[in-house]
Amino acid sequence: MPSVLPKPSGPFHVGCTDIVTCYGKNRSLFRLFYPAQHNSQNYPTPWVSDEEYITGLIKFAKLSNFSWIARYFFSGRFMPATYNANLDVKDASNKLPVVLFSHGLGSNRTTYSSVCLEMASHGSVVASVEHADESASATYYLEKPNDGNEKPIKKWINFLVVNSGDPNEHAIRNKQVHQRANDCSKVLDHLIELNQGTLNNVFAGVDLLQFKDKLDLDRCSVVGHSFGGGTAITVLSKDKRFKGALGLDSWLYPLDKDVYKKVSAVPILFINAETFQWPANVASMRKLDADALGVEAERKIVTIKKAVHMTHSDILMFFGWNWFTKHLPMLGGCDPVELIQASHQIMMAFMGKHLGLPCGQDLEQLSKIKDAFIVGSNVELDEERVKQSKEALRASL
Repeated sequence: MPSVLPKPSGPFHVGCTDIVTCYGKNRSLFRLFYPAQHNSQNYPTPWVSDEEYITGLIKFAKLSNFSWIARYFFSGRFMPATYNANLDVKDASNKLPVVLFSHGLGSNRTTYSSVCLEMASHGSVVASVEHADESASATYYLEKPNDGNEKPIKKWINFLVVNSGDPNEHAIRNKQVHQRANDCSKVLDHLIELNQGTLNNVFAGVDLLQFKDKLDLDRCSVVGHSFGGGTAITVLSKDKRFKGALGLDSWLYPLDKDVYKKVSAVPILFINAETFQWPANVASMRKLDADALGVEAERKIVTIKKAVHMTHSDILMFFGWNWFTKHLPMLGGCDPVELIQASHQIMMAFMGKHLGLPCGQDLEQLSKIKDAFIVGSNVELDEERVKQSKEALRASL
């Protein structure tokens, strides 16, 4: 099994640092990925930092009977980034666009490091948010120590199990998705502070003053996987500062009807896995088609062939690709690295186009991977019902 995630494709080396904005439950916690100078002393960076995250992943995946195997699997994993590296801006006159990333259910700020590394390697500053709504595998806030010589005390927030079919499931998930969206807006507030040179970080890490006046906050997008994809859409309904969104195999069940009415007229791309989606979920995505409310911005769905729901996370890439893993159902019978690299090319073509990066291009121009995806969904829908749904949405305004 590989111990280090594959290197991203962009021209920049990537650095990362963790931000905890204050003591107490009201903190924001996120990992910042950014173009960086290489420092071999802090390279590569451990994938997870605390045992509690691994325990949470095991709980979410219901692998308690195999916990020793899972702990062995998750231990000693790294990502190709330099921790607390100095910022590297090759052209000092260019400011860096900003992306916020929202993790999926049972994940955390490091579970999608490969996606965040990819975006940062092409010249973006990426804030991977760790949500405190009990949807993370685990997370924490800090209590200030009584003695100035002691380390801050981590108070852990565990994952909340909500069984499918629970009569309160939608109410719980809807409350969470709105809290998550608010988390993203709050982190964007902190990135404004970072750009102003006033952001506080409880941790002693990289010098944050080097980011002053380096962020282009007019080029800000939100990306998320699964529950994070639903979060990204909810963000667009609440905060007009975000100029676009990308959902990776989005789960839109938690959204309420009002969200679709309020989404900003900005570009949205859904990148779906061929084996995961179902009619009701794709129909919800289709309510965001450009023609639903007469939006001129680009709105598309693409589907990665042979991909599974976890293709977009880091976990499958740690398995490697050999005679044994070829037969694991969770891998979908395809090399996970090839699948996520195809997803990354689609993601960066779309994101780059709308963030003004050199990698930006129309999806139809991705001729090298044209056989890896289809434009649209593989899920068949009743188009007459889709049309009626859009008409009902327009009538409710």
